[in-house]
Amino acid sequence: MKFTKQTQALRLVRQHNGQTADQDEQDTDLLLGALYQALAQREKRKWPEGDKCFYHPAFSNTDHSLERLTQVLACSRTARICLAGPPGTGKTRFAQHLAVQLQRPLMVENASNLRDISVEGVGQSWVDAVAEARRRNAVLLIDDADNLLADLSHTQYPVDGYEGILVLTVQSREPLSARVRRYFDFHVCFNFLNPEQTWMLFNHLLGRCDQEGGVLALSKKMRSALDQLNQLTPADFRRIEQQYQLSNQRLTPEGLLLGLQQEHAKKTHHQFNVTGCIK
Repeated sequence: MKFTKQTQALRLVRQHNGQTADQDEQDTDLLLGALYQALAQREKRKWPEGDKCFYHPAFSNTDHSLERLTQVLACSRTARICLAGPPGTGKTRFAQHLAVQLQRPLMVENASNLRDISVEGVGQSWVDAVAEARRRNAVLLIDDADNLLADLSHTQYPVDGYEGILVLTVQSREPLSARVRRYFDFHVCFNFLNPEQTWMLFNHLLGRCDQEGGVLALSKKMRSALDQLNQLTPADFRRIEQQYQLSNQRLTPEGLLLGLQQEHAKKTHHQFNVTGCIK
Protein backbone atom coordinates (compact mmCIF):
# COMPACT_ATOMS: atom_id res chain seq x y z
CA MET A 1 0.00 0.00 0.00
CA LYS A 2 1.60 3.20 -1.18
CA PHE A 3 -0.39 5.49 1.11
CA THR A 4 1.89 8.50 0.85
CA LYS A 5 2.23 8.32 -2.93
CA GLN A 6 -1.53 8.09 -3.38
CA THR A 7 -1.99 11.09 -1.11
CA GLN A 8 0.52 13.17 -3.06
CA ALA A 9 -0.95 12.17 -6.42
CA LEU A 10 -4.50 13.04 -5.42
CA ARG A 11 -3.49 16.42 -4.05
CA LEU A 12 -1.65 17.25 -7.30
CA VAL A 13 -4.72 16.38 -9.36
CA ARG A 14 -6.96 18.54 -7.19
CA GLN A 15 -4.62 21.52 -7.53
CA HIS A 16 -5.41 21.78 -11.25
CA ASN A 17 -9.21 21.92 -10.89
CA GLY A 18 -9.43 25.68 -10.37
CA GLN A 19 -10.83 25.58 -6.82
CA THR A 20 -9.79 27.81 -3.94
CA ALA A 21 -7.06 26.47 -1.70
CA ASP A 22 -9.37 25.88 1.27
CA GLN A 23 -12.08 24.25 -0.82
CA ASP A 24 -9.54 22.09 -2.59
CA GLU A 25 -7.98 20.98 0.70
CA GLN A 26 -11.30 20.05 2.29
CA ASP A 27 -12.56 18.17 -0.76
CA THR A 28 -9.25 16.36 -1.08
CA ASP A 29 -9.42 15.27 2.56
CA LEU A 30 -12.86 13.74 2.02
CA LEU A 31 -11.72 11.95 -1.13
CA LEU A 32 -8.64 10.64 0.65
CA GLY A 33 -10.79 9.47 3.55
CA ALA A 34 -12.93 7.41 1.20
CA LEU A 35 -9.81 6.08 -0.52
CA TYR A 36 -8.22 5.01 2.77
CA GLN A 37 -11.40 3.21 3.80
CA ALA A 38 -11.57 1.37 0.48
CA LEU A 39 -7.90 0.39 0.68
CA ALA A 40 -8.39 -0.99 4.17
CA GLN A 41 -11.32 -3.11 3.04
CA ARG A 42 -9.30 -4.49 0.15
CA GLU A 43 -6.28 -5.26 2.33
CA LYS A 44 -8.45 -6.90 4.97
CA ARG A 45 -9.50 -9.58 2.49
CA LYS A 46 -5.84 -10.54 2.05
CA TRP A 47 -5.12 -11.08 5.76
CA PRO A 48 -4.78 -14.61 7.12
CA GLU A 49 -7.90 -15.82 8.92
CA GLY A 50 -7.87 -14.59 12.50
CA ASP A 51 -4.97 -12.17 11.97
CA LYS A 52 -5.98 -8.84 13.52
CA CYS A 53 -2.46 -7.49 14.06
CA PHE A 54 -2.25 -5.10 11.10
CA TYR A 55 0.69 -2.75 10.76
CA HIS A 56 2.10 -0.53 8.04
CA PRO A 57 5.19 1.71 8.34
CA ALA A 58 3.15 4.64 7.03
CA PHE A 59 1.33 4.64 10.38
CA SER A 60 4.50 5.65 12.26
CA ASN A 61 5.89 9.19 12.33
CA THR A 62 9.67 8.78 12.22
CA ASP A 63 12.73 10.77 11.23
CA HIS A 64 13.92 7.93 8.96
CA SER A 65 12.02 5.95 6.34
CA LEU A 66 11.05 2.61 7.89
CA GLU A 67 10.45 1.09 4.47
CA ARG A 68 13.95 2.05 3.38
CA LEU A 69 15.42 0.72 6.63
CA THR A 70 13.63 -2.60 6.09
CA GLN A 71 15.07 -2.83 2.59
CA VAL A 72 18.58 -2.17 3.89
CA LEU A 73 18.28 -4.77 6.65
CA ALA A 74 17.01 -7.36 4.17
CA CYS A 75 20.52 -7.31 2.69
CA SER A 76 22.34 -7.41 6.03
CA ARG A 77 22.98 -10.21 8.49
CA THR A 78 24.04 -7.90 11.29
CA ALA A 79 22.63 -4.58 12.50
CA ARG A 80 22.12 -2.82 15.83
CA ILE A 81 19.10 -0.55 15.90
CA CYS A 82 17.79 1.84 18.55
CA LEU A 83 14.12 2.88 18.28
CA ALA A 84 13.28 5.86 20.49
CA GLY A 85 10.02 7.63 21.24
CA PRO A 86 6.92 7.92 23.45
CA PRO A 87 4.88 4.83 24.35
CA GLY A 88 2.48 3.63 21.69
CA THR A 89 4.20 5.25 18.71
CA GLY A 90 4.92 1.93 17.00
CA LYS A 91 8.43 0.91 18.06
CA THR A 92 7.58 -2.65 19.08
CA ARG A 93 5.10 -3.04 16.24
CA PHE A 94 7.79 -2.08 13.75
CA ALA A 95 10.15 -4.68 15.22
CA GLN A 96 7.41 -7.28 14.74
CA HIS A 97 6.86 -6.08 11.19
CA LEU A 98 10.60 -6.16 10.53
CA ALA A 99 10.91 -9.78 11.64
CA VAL A 100 8.07 -10.77 9.31
CA GLN A 101 9.64 -8.94 6.37
CA LEU A 102 13.03 -10.53 7.04
CA GLN A 103 11.34 -13.94 7.41
CA ARG A 104 12.89 -14.45 10.82
CA PRO A 105 11.32 -15.28 14.18
CA LEU A 106 11.11 -12.48 16.73
CA MET A 107 12.55 -13.02 20.18
CA VAL A 108 11.43 -10.45 22.78
CA GLU A 109 13.25 -9.70 26.04
CA ASN A 110 12.53 -6.96 28.55
CA ALA A 111 15.67 -5.08 29.57
CA SER A 112 14.81 -5.44 33.26
CA ASN A 113 15.20 -9.22 32.95
CA LEU A 114 18.76 -8.90 31.66
CA ARG A 115 20.26 -6.95 34.55
CA ASP A 116 22.45 -9.54 36.23
CA ILE A 117 26.21 -10.00 36.23
CA SER A 118 28.29 -13.14 36.19
CA VAL A 119 31.86 -13.47 37.43
CA GLU A 120 33.15 -12.74 33.92
CA GLY A 121 31.39 -9.37 33.96
CA VAL A 122 28.83 -10.29 31.30
CA GLY A 123 25.22 -10.82 32.38
CA GLN A 124 24.27 -14.49 32.18
CA SER A 125 20.75 -13.57 31.09
CA TRP A 126 22.26 -11.56 28.25
CA VAL A 127 24.48 -14.48 27.25
CA ASP A 128 21.50 -16.83 27.25
CA ALA A 129 19.35 -14.45 25.22
CA VAL A 130 22.05 -13.92 22.62
CA ALA A 131 22.71 -17.64 22.33
CA GLU A 132 19.01 -18.41 21.88
CA ALA A 133 18.56 -15.67 19.27
CA ARG A 134 21.58 -16.95 17.37
CA ARG A 135 20.32 -20.53 17.50
CA ARG A 136 16.93 -19.48 16.11
CA ASN A 137 18.37 -16.91 13.68
CA ALA A 138 15.91 -14.51 15.28
CA VAL A 139 15.54 -10.76 15.43
CA LEU A 140 16.32 -9.97 19.09
CA LEU A 141 14.11 -7.22 20.50
CA ILE A 142 14.99 -5.71 23.88
CA ASP A 143 12.06 -3.60 25.08
CA ASP A 144 12.17 -0.68 27.55
CA ALA A 145 15.95 -0.45 27.41
CA ASP A 146 16.35 3.12 28.72
CA ASN A 147 18.31 2.05 31.81
CA LEU A 148 20.34 -0.44 29.82
CA LEU A 149 21.79 2.33 27.64
CA ALA A 150 23.81 3.63 30.59
CA ASP A 151 25.55 0.25 30.88
CA LEU A 152 26.50 -0.22 27.24
CA SER A 153 30.10 0.79 27.84
CA HIS A 154 30.44 -1.98 30.43
CA THR A 155 31.16 -5.59 29.63
CA GLN A 156 27.74 -6.54 31.01
CA TYR A 157 26.07 -5.85 27.66
CA PRO A 158 28.54 -6.31 24.77
CA VAL A 159 26.22 -4.80 22.15
CA ASP A 160 29.07 -3.79 19.86
CA GLY A 161 30.02 -7.43 19.39
CA TYR A 162 26.50 -8.67 18.66
CA GLU A 163 26.17 -10.70 15.48
CA GLY A 164 22.61 -10.62 14.16
CA ILE A 165 19.70 -8.18 14.07
CA LEU A 166 19.38 -6.46 17.46
CA VAL A 167 16.63 -3.93 18.19
CA LEU A 168 16.45 -1.85 21.38
CA THR A 169 13.44 0.33 22.21
CA VAL A 170 13.62 3.31 24.55
CA GLN A 171 11.03 5.87 25.60
CA SER A 172 13.40 8.79 26.01
CA ARG A 173 13.28 11.38 23.24
CA GLU A 174 16.59 12.92 24.25
CA PRO A 175 19.34 12.64 21.61
CA LEU A 176 21.76 9.79 22.21
CA SER A 177 25.16 10.81 23.46
CA ALA A 178 28.09 10.27 21.12
CA ARG A 179 29.32 7.51 23.44
CA VAL A 180 26.05 5.57 23.22
CA ARG A 181 25.33 6.34 19.58
CA ARG A 182 28.49 4.59 18.42
CA TYR A 183 27.03 1.25 19.49
CA PHE A 184 24.20 1.49 16.95
CA ASP A 185 24.10 1.35 13.19
CA PHE A 186 20.69 3.03 13.10
CA HIS A 187 18.91 5.36 15.53
CA VAL A 188 15.27 6.05 14.61
CA CYS A 189 13.10 8.56 16.48
CA PHE A 190 9.34 7.92 16.68
CA ASN A 191 6.94 10.77 17.38
CA PHE A 192 3.20 11.39 17.70
CA LEU A 193 1.18 11.07 14.51
CA ASN A 194 1.15 14.07 12.19
CA PRO A 195 -2.25 15.34 10.92
CA GLU A 196 -2.04 13.46 7.62
CA GLN A 197 -1.23 10.18 9.35
CA THR A 198 -4.03 10.71 11.86
CA TRP A 199 -6.55 11.19 9.03
CA MET A 200 -5.12 8.19 7.20
CA LEU A 201 -5.31 5.89 10.22
CA PHE A 202 -8.74 7.23 11.21
CA ASN A 203 -10.21 6.16 7.88
CA HIS A 204 -8.18 2.99 7.61
CA LEU A 205 -9.58 1.81 10.93
CA LEU A 206 -13.13 2.65 9.85
CA GLY A 207 -12.62 0.71 6.65
CA ARG A 208 -11.23 -2.43 8.18
CA CYS A 209 -13.81 -2.51 10.99
CA ASP A 210 -16.83 -2.03 8.74
CA GLN A 211 -18.57 -5.34 8.03
CA GLU A 212 -20.89 -4.00 5.32
CA GLY A 213 -18.17 -3.12 2.84
CA GLY A 214 -19.31 0.44 2.19
CA VAL A 215 -17.61 3.80 2.63
CA LEU A 216 -18.79 5.61 5.77
CA ALA A 217 -19.83 9.23 5.36
CA LEU A 218 -17.43 11.84 6.68
CA SER A 219 -17.79 15.53 7.43
CA LYS A 220 -15.28 18.30 6.90
CA LYS A 221 -15.53 19.14 10.61
CA MET A 222 -14.06 15.73 11.51
CA ARG A 223 -10.72 16.52 9.90
CA SER A 224 -10.60 19.88 11.68
CA ALA A 225 -11.38 18.23 15.02
CA LEU A 226 -8.69 15.59 14.49
CA ASP A 227 -6.12 18.25 13.64
CA GLN A 228 -6.47 19.56 17.20
CA LEU A 229 -5.26 16.22 18.61
CA ASN A 230 -1.49 16.48 18.30
CA GLN A 231 -0.44 13.72 20.71
CA LEU A 232 -2.14 10.69 19.21
CA THR A 233 -0.36 7.39 18.60
CA PRO A 234 -1.27 4.20 16.70
CA ALA A 235 -1.84 2.56 20.10
CA ASP A 236 -4.72 4.97 20.79
CA PHE A 237 -6.49 3.70 17.69
CA ARG A 238 -5.88 0.07 18.67
CA ARG A 239 -7.37 0.61 22.14
CA ILE A 240 -10.55 2.06 20.70
CA GLU A 241 -10.78 -0.73 18.14
CA GLN A 242 -10.46 -3.35 20.89
CA GLN A 243 -13.10 -1.63 23.02
CA TYR A 244 -15.60 -1.74 20.18
CA GLN A 245 -14.77 -5.35 19.38
CA LEU A 246 -15.31 -6.39 22.99
CA SER A 247 -18.61 -4.53 23.18
CA ASN A 248 -19.70 -5.95 19.80
CA GLN A 249 -20.67 -2.47 18.61
CA ARG A 250 -20.22 -0.99 15.16
CA LEU A 251 -17.45 1.57 14.97
CA THR A 252 -18.72 4.86 13.54
CA PRO A 253 -16.78 7.99 12.55
CA GLU A 254 -18.42 9.89 15.41
CA GLY A 255 -17.61 7.16 17.94
CA LEU A 256 -14.01 6.91 16.81
CA LEU A 257 -13.53 10.67 16.98
CA LEU A 258 -14.98 10.79 20.50
CA GLY A 259 -12.74 7.93 21.61
CA LEU A 260 -9.64 9.65 20.24
CA GLN A 261 -10.57 12.91 21.94
CA GLN A 262 -10.87 11.04 25.24
CA GLU A 263 -7.52 9.28 24.76
CA HIS A 264 -5.87 12.58 23.90
CA ALA A 265 -7.36 14.29 26.96
CA LYS A 266 -5.79 11.66 29.23
CA LYS A 267 -2.35 12.61 27.92
CA THR A 268 -2.66 16.36 27.84
CA HIS A 269 -4.09 16.49 31.37
CA HIS A 270 -1.17 14.58 32.84
CA GLN A 271 2.57 14.94 32.93
CA PHE A 272 5.01 12.24 31.91
CA ASN A 273 7.58 11.04 34.38
CA VAL A 274 11.19 10.38 33.42
CA THR A 275 10.44 6.91 32.04
CA GLY A 276 7.68 8.18 29.77
CA CYS A 277 4.80 6.67 31.75
CA ILE A 278 1.78 8.71 32.74
CA LYS A 279 1.73 9.55 36.43
